[in-house]
Amino acid sequence: VVELLIEAGSKQNLGGRNGGGGVFLETAQGITALSAVCCTITGGAEVDEFRSISEPALLSRRAQIKWGKLEAIVRAAMSTREERKRNWQWRSPTKLNDVDQRESEQEFRIVHSVISLNCPFLVVSHALRTHPSQSAEQDVLGRPALSLATCRGDTPGSIIRLLLDETEGGYPGAASIVDHFGRLPLHYAVQSGRSYDGTMKALIHASPQALETKDGNLGLYPFMMASHDVDLAYNLLRESPWLIR
Repeated sequence: VVELLIEAGSKQNLGGRNGGGGVFLETAQGITALSAVCCTITGGAEVDEFRSISEPALLSRRAQIKWGKLEAIVRAAMSTREERKRNWQWRSPTKLNDVDQRESEQEFRIVHSVISLNCPFLVVSHALRTHPSQSAEQDVLGRPALSLATCRGDTPGSIIRLLLDETEGGYPGAASIVDHFGRLPLHYAVQSGRSYDGTMKALIHASPQALETKDGNLGLYPFMMASHDVDLAYNLLRESPWLIR
């Protein structure tokens, strides 16, 4: 039903030409289709199922329906994002570069997608539990789900730590994955404005060598990138004092 509504909305240009059938439209209260379906998962009677079950087929019928709705909306939202970018590039005087072209051809991954769309912890944890292999997979730009999480300053630390927890389907090795821009998850975490807390320590613990790896874009060590936060810069340098010898 949700897919039919999205299709019908697209035909009517609901939300505009690239509105994805209205998936990004907000009510007067600021509620979108995605936030509404997330609320049914995080606040519904099936919440314990989403917290513990790792096999989709073992979910109750009601829980399966809710997750199916979420996945349909997430797919439409990600597709809409890619379409908007393609159309923006088409209007741009510059041609679609190689990075943009690869990004527009991206394979759908539920874990990467719910993180990119800033879905709540329970949604991310269930996606990770049911698709654990995706925590080690990279998108077309070489970014693991961990990099997508750390590049957003508003991603809860609990989600980043979840992605590092092998017992929950996470992959600590992702902290050492360098993407096509020459960047590690720690570089993104520092640049996004995260403070020196348990989450930052978890990233360092998973990949100590990241402290002495220069950002491929800026050519700076993590502590140098933390000039906006003296406490963070100090603690990162304290973890790797040999960098200034």
